[in-house]
Amino acid sequence: MTINSEDLDRLIYLPVLRSRQAELKGYEMLRSETKAGIIPVISLGNLGKIRDSTRVLDAVNDRVGRAFVDLNLYSNQACDDVEDLVNPDNHYEAWRMRIRDAGDNLLPVPIIVESAPLRDFVRQVSLIERDYGVVVLRSRNPTRDQRKLETAISAVDDPDNVFVVLDFGYIR
Repeated sequence: MTINSEDLDRLIYLPVLRSRQAELKGYEMLRSETKAGIIPVISLGNLGKIRDSTRVLDAVNDRVGRAFVDLNLYSNQACDDVEDLVNPDNHYEAWRMRIRDAGDNLLPVPIIVESAPLRDFVRQVSLIERDYGVVVLRSRNPTRDQRKLETAISAVDDPDNVFVVLDFGYIR
């Protein structure tokens, strides 16, 4: 089941969940009617003792179904192969292919790395739009990422295919 721009228009809620047992279990326990109006963003990191991103993605795919997948870059939560996945070579090809190989229900959230070339980020966004039809951009630092976000949105074929998540962190 793929995700398209009409799905973005119908979203009632876009939860951001980490790939942790409790958060995945909580999502699983939601009623089907509730799940129909949401598509989660899963922040891919360790799942208990599982530190391999492929195995974590398998669990996410089995337990959540359709989702946008972002990469958790916090060192104490990141998968062991995170350095391979944040490599900007060929427009983050390793990241895009890892999600593609995980199944049709998962879509990659473009990786924003401050030190990476702008061109690689923008091409990554364009390639995700080409391959999946929609893109979710998630910024944890909107002030720092503003130029990258604006440039990426202006480079896509249709801005209606882009959903921007400005994530200001936890609310306390």
